[in-house]
Amino acid sequence: MSKQQEYPRRGPVGWLNVLKWEGMREVDRQNEKRVNIYAVLWALSLIGTALVVAWDGSPDWIGWALAIIPAALGILVLRSYLKLLRDMDEMLRQMQFEAMAIGFGTGMITGNTLVIIDGFPREWIAPAIVVPMAFSYALRILLGARRLACDAAETEEVQ
Repeated sequence: MSKQQEYPRRGPVGWLNVLKWEGMREVDRQNEKRVNIYAVLWALSLIGTALVVAWDGSPDWIGWALAIIPAALGILVLRSYLKLLRDMDEMLRQMQFEAMAIGFGTGMITGNTLVIIDGFPREWIAPAIVVPMAFSYALRILLGARRLACDAAETEEVQ
């Protein structure tokens, strides 16, 4: 179980609390924290690199050189996420795989649809794919957490 005992158990925040404090072991929480830290650093490096490249005074080669930073951080995110998946128990791993499948499928459907739409601005294709992909992944995790919280509540009622 967890060190934290008092937390809300209803609604989206409560479901995530149940997932975090009842569904995940300490090693899972540490692995998740590592993934989140690397992901934030990766996102910040992408933004920083894009700003430097967009600056009018930067030479063309600087974009190629700076691309190494977010690529390296992206590899760290991927490695830490794989470690998280390998260390998780079967139920949490299944929840992650379902969320990844739904996120990937949403991205594929959105991407393929946008590519065939005539006149859709090309510079908006990437964000228009990533945003629905991320939201559908997060929604699936939230729904999995709700299911876990409902199962936990039913178990408490039986006891």
